[in-house]
Amino acid sequence: MMQSIRDSAQGWFATLILGFLCIPFALWGVQSYLDASGFIDVAVVDGDAIKQPEFRQAFERARAALEERLGEQAAGIDQSVQKREVLDQLVRARLIRQYAALHGLRVSDAMVATEVTRLPAFQEDGVFSPQLYEERLRYSGMSRRGFEEQMREELVASQFMQGVLQGAFITPSERKSIARLRAERRDIAVVQLRIDALQGRVEVSDALLDAWFAAHRDRYLSEPSVSVEYVTLAAADLGAAEDPEPGVLERLYEENRARYEQAEERRARHILVRIPEGADEAAVQQALGEAQSLRERIMGGEDFAAIAEKESDDPGSARAGGDLGFFKRGLMDKAFEETAFTLAEGELSAPVRSAFGFHLVRVDSIRPAATKTFDAVRAELLAEWRQEQGEQRYFRELEKLETLAFESGDDLQTVADALGLEVQRNDDLRPATAKGALTSDAVLRRAFDPEYAASGLLSEPIEVGTNRVVVLRVVASRLAVPLEFEAAKDRVRADFTAAEARKLAEARGKELLAAVQAGSDLSGLLREGETLQELAGATRNHPDLPRAAARLVFRVPSQRIVDEGPQAVSTIAGNGDFILALVSAVSTKEEVGPELLALIEEEPWRDARAGAEWDHILAELRRRAVITINDGAL
Repeated sequence: MMQSIRDSAQGWFATLILGFLCIPFALWGVQSYLDASGFIDVAVVDGDAIKQPEFRQAFERARAALEERLGEQAAGIDQSVQKREVLDQLVRARLIRQYAALHGLRVSDAMVATEVTRLPAFQEDGVFSPQLYEERLRYSGMSRRGFEEQMREELVASQFMQGVLQGAFITPSERKSIARLRAERRDIAVVQLRIDALQGRVEVSDALLDAWFAAHRDRYLSEPSVSVEYVTLAAADLGAAEDPEPGVLERLYEENRARYEQAEERRARHILVRIPEGADEAAVQQALGEAQSLRERIMGGEDFAAIAEKESDDPGSARAGGDLGFFKRGLMDKAFEETAFTLAEGELSAPVRSAFGFHLVRVDSIRPAATKTFDAVRAELLAEWRQEQGEQRYFRELEKLETLAFESGDDLQTVADALGLEVQRNDDLRPATAKGALTSDAVLRRAFDPEYAASGLLSEPIEVGTNRVVVLRVVASRLAVPLEFEAAKDRVRADFTAAEARKLAEARGKELLAAVQAGSDLSGLLREGETLQELAGATRNHPDLPRAAARLVFRVPSQRIVDEGPQAVSTIAGNGDFILALVSAVSTKEEVGPELLALIEEEPWRDARAGAEWDHILAELRRRAVITINDGAL
């Protein structure tokens, strides 16, 4: 059903789904507390608004995922850049959703249910667990309906994307052209004038360095630094809450008893004989006949799993011998589900029709309904209670911290004493060497803001991670100032020498180029230290051909070499080296045989084209849409 889409989109889609589940709404409580700007529009895409709560939630999910991967280093990532990336993803999702709605792309309830059961996030030992599904949704603060609607949108987007990606192809003639280009060979002579080798020829004097320094004085500044004192408030540092009063956990258990009630579950296998969309009665009867024939084979002793693997039209479950894992009521097609929940263990059904076709269903195992006892879940309840109490304490302490930071002016020690925090100090804070909480882009912007630094006041609580904030005060500032010549002399010498070496390389390269174009023999023009590299029959990927030179010489049209003879070309590499190349001959294969075609892997070229087509479609959707961004709401 949706198995091919699931397989193709497994990487990014699975990441997105896990993102939905891993972060409870409480994780963006700090940001909401510090920025109660209301339910304003962050962006509007053809009249469809992206509200600030939605944006905040998406941003906090992305931020938490980043912290999960990078730890404290995540605080050094510029949040403004990440916010733009998150907003771009939300805008793209809106564009795809609008396109899908306009063109009637839909995903049925049964397809969503099937995909839910196949997500690893909801499985225990490889089998779908309804209880785990409910618990993770509840922990994330999402309703079942809300999650499944978001998942439906992502499946539609995936369906749309896969339609584009799987439709990409290269034609046989294009494959031949690629093979012909890859097989092309050229006779090349290359001279690379390296600036590192030329730096020894640069004449350096104090007068020249003085002149360079005077002309480029704005390049030579001291590195800014500040002295700061700061305190950090983190939920993780507040310690575990004391044990609850007697009866508290029992009351929580009774209030949440539904969480621990396990509905009846059944593990079933099925074989699907699909009915084509729009099929007439004859086609329906043919499918029914096929299903009945398969049932007779199973009743005759053939292995159900083996037949399912070979004959079932549901590729996802067919690979597992038709196994659908455990499921409870409400997740499958109604007719299918009613059949599965009336069969005895080991019983095989007659063909049952669903929205997809005819199914043969066999129930392999039954888990009866049950309720977990209080003793069985006491540890879980205690952990949840302590987490909730810890978060409540953190937010109470955060409220105190914000008030004290505002009221205490420049007295950080008073704030620290009131909250039991430790005042820390960094007397040489620099962006390049910051560590820990001070690597936060928000902290560095505050610390190096001249107006704020001059005030000497305590900052507001600055979020540097999930449930973690910093309050700081700038004690002293040493902003970037122009250096005197002696302090910058080593840097001046290095910069001057490199610049002069580049000039020497370019002047000498142009001299050689003009001589070769005038008909002189390149090998006879070289001076001491200059070497000529001659490659006969070189391909684009020749190991001894510098990449900059390869791009240069294979850009020359082969017909020009044939018509006009050797071609001299030049370029300046990214590091400043001057590259001169003489292309004297070219050989191509007019006939591309099987051995050459076998060297061309279609998949990378097809993937490249698919990616380009997808990018083009997204760009075109953006071009046609009216998109308004509210920068102030980010």
